[in-house]
Amino acid sequence: MAKLNMLWLALEAIPGAEAVIAEWHMRLADDFESVGSLLRPTDRIAGGYPAPPANEGLPYRVVQHGPDDFVAVPPEGNEIVELVRMDVLIHQIDHRMLAKEIAVAFGFAPAFDPVPNLPCAWRVGEIKAATGAQVAVHLVLPLESADLQRAIEAIAAQNGEAGVIVAPTRGFLRPQGESLLRLTKGHFIALVDALPNRDGDRWLVTDESARLLDAYLDPSRSSAEEPLCERSQLMLMAMLELEAVDSDRRKTTEEVVLKACGKTADANALKGVMAELKKIGLVESKRGSGGGYWLTDSGRSRASKLNRV
Repeated sequence: MAKLNMLWLALEAIPGAEAVIAEWHMRLADDFESVGSLLRPTDRIAGGYPAPPANEGLPYRVVQHGPDDFVAVPPEGNEIVELVRMDVLIHQIDHRMLAKEIAVAFGFAPAFDPVPNLPCAWRVGEIKAATGAQVAVHLVLPLESADLQRAIEAIAAQNGEAGVIVAPTRGFLRPQGESLLRLTKGHFIALVDALPNRDGDRWLVTDESARLLDAYLDPSRSSAEEPLCERSQLMLMAMLELEAVDSDRRKTTEEVVLKACGKTADANALKGVMAELKKIGLVESKRGSGGGYWLTDSGRSRASKLNRV
């Protein structure tokens, strides 16, 4: 079993998913062996080169002395690094191959069509809803939250609704984007959560992501959700408003209770509610100093539905 997590993080950390091979190695770490085949060299020479780990700081400047003779010059003080042409060529993700891998993993009918005027978005396939309608699937590799917002708007305008939007993480999905997805009947898939592993040539979709996609394509499947008491509903909606949607943005019980019930509420009295939400898989938690709660994919979906009521 090989990991894919570092790939999804790298795709949002490296502008345009283009960098010298050394930076890809640094970003992908141990995952490089399993996903390096997605990289393709261009004919463009980089102007900068990442500083060695021992000399963390500003990128080195690339200087060419001959057809296959380059050096990376540090900003100050450190030794130069001798390089060859392949070291300084910019390598980029093969977007077509990436799209095909994602389509095969989810069972989409694959396609590859750039979205007009959106260099960060591609139509990568379609999937059939329970009604028989074909739902478009788009891959978006945003550099900032505005890119993702524009992509959702453009795709919805072109197709009538957003359909399935796939992106490396939820990092650039802001409340405005989530609201727009709801309004345009879209479904968001964060690949870091949905495709964390591969087994040989197979990229493995998590059970929860597959279930959420099935529920989107056939809403009748989610009609038998376990009922929630009013306080549980308030806590879920408060967590969504607080953007507690992953472990990095977790919130304490006290913060959630303040948002949900106001200053007069007793946070200790509502800890049992949080425990019950965790038991049924709607929230996750981290214990100890700096700990807190965040919504799972199921919790986000449930909270979004409650907000629409």
